[in-house]
Amino acid sequence: MPQIELISIQYRNKEEVFQMEAFDGYRLIILEKGNARLHTASAIVLFYAAQSFFMDGNDPAVLMTDMTKGECAFYIITFSLAGETISQGSCVYDQNSFPIFYTLARQLVSIERKRTEDSASSLYWEQQAALARMMQQLLMNTDEKKESNKGVSETLRYIHAHYALPMNRELLAKIANMSVSRYAHQFKEIYGIAPVDYLNETRLKHAKLLLKSQRATIQSVAEKSGFSDVFYFSRKFKKQYGISPSVYMRSHHLKVASLNYQLTGDLQAVGIQPNATILDVYRLWYTDSELRQQHSLFLHRDNRLSPETVEHNTKRLAEVKPDVLFCTPYEVKFYDLEELMRIAPTVVIPWTDMCWREHLRCLADYTGRAEAAEEWLRRYDDAVYDAMNQTHKFIGKHSLSIFHIIRGELVVYGNRNGGAVFFNELGIEPAYSLDRIAVYQPVDESELEYYAGDYIVLCVDNNKESMLRYAQLIGGDTWKSLKASCNHRVYVLCDEPWVDYCALAHDSVLNKVQELFR
Repeated sequence: MPQIELISIQYRNKEEVFQMEAFDGYRLIILEKGNARLHTASAIVLFYAAQSFFMDGNDPAVLMTDMTKGECAFYIITFSLAGETISQGSCVYDQNSFPIFYTLARQLVSIERKRTEDSASSLYWEQQAALARMMQQLLMNTDEKKESNKGVSETLRYIHAHYALPMNRELLAKIANMSVSRYAHQFKEIYGIAPVDYLNETRLKHAKLLLKSQRATIQSVAEKSGFSDVFYFSRKFKKQYGISPSVYMRSHHLKVASLNYQLTGDLQAVGIQPNATILDVYRLWYTDSELRQQHSLFLHRDNRLSPETVEHNTKRLAEVKPDVLFCTPYEVKFYDLEELMRIAPTVVIPWTDMCWREHLRCLADYTGRAEAAEEWLRRYDDAVYDAMNQTHKFIGKHSLSIFHIIRGELVVYGNRNGGAVFFNELGIEPAYSLDRIAVYQPVDESELEYYAGDYIVLCVDNNKESMLRYAQLIGGDTWKSLKASCNHRVYVLCDEPWVDYCALAHDSVLNKVQELFR
């Protein structure tokens, strides 16, 4: 039994605004009559007679009673809990959602009524015991709910990974390690939809994607989406979207969303203008394209994906209702992947495990633009050949280094991003070993002599800390003594498109390389 120290019990039965300051402990509000509205830092909660509201005391709050529909009365109980932490968060409980907690709350109120009539000390200890039993049930409920939620989340991942396979409630309940009825109730409580309905919605979303991205029959789309009966599939599709699969295939364009501006560059290379995408105004290869002329929704972007940006973008994506959503593992660190998958089939493109050509082909396969991707690559390789002849005439067998000042830090590039075009495509000799550099590697000024080649490309971010670091770098004796610096073979550039890693950016780099080494 948890150790409880009862701090206070307050009773109110008149209309008022009740201010509750933060304190180190917990707060239990029991609404005996009427309606009330509780304002916390993160939410506004409406609750009604016979409901209890549990919250962390460290959160200040304001309780506003509503006397327009009759008398309002409530108890506010404050207490501390030794040796235990309740991670349940703020929550409303009533007779249906948590019967035993409701019963104990009623018992606590009953004891308080007796205590106001009889000041016997034994009633205080009865209150302590009742409150301790309530917290014990809350702790047990929290642990049990965590475990059941974990099981339900596992079935959600299973649905998205294996939607094309036969499955039903019984199989999903078994995966969640729950009874069928409890699983169905818990799933609907969390996601607001029955598990079988969610499965059908997921299958239909993938069917929409297949109908627009592949040259396939309705029968094959139904089978690939998990529907064994094509007539049942057609009925469900028309009921969900108000249009038959065959009409949808002929009349609708694929609605695409991208959470990564590099992936957007690949999509544009194969002729797809996303309906919703991250906009980076500093990338001219991106903003000068046709994308700015389309009716696209531009999502917010910041360097570290703040919670505000993630929340804003998630809401906007839900409004757009794309047929498919593309992102990388980086975005998955910040966004709720389950929530994204509920919006649209979400494709996470492996970033470091694939080169940019594989990224392009992967996106093209998902969007039915494989032929367009191969045609783009053929034109690009022709441009590489022309640029290679020119750069080798200019640089010859001399070596090249690619440095970049990112947020004030000096780094050197390997054969991705900045090195992709120079080292991989054009075959220019790097001044250092690329083996141990995944993308880029921080460089100390004392290491410059090792990394510096006969030619140096130095990209500098357009921010105060990077510009200050640049001034310090080129003003130092070490930099001035480098061979490239002495021979005036240092090319100082902005970061875009030189260090980006996508088809459209590399195409832009090829054009600029021929201007640079002329």
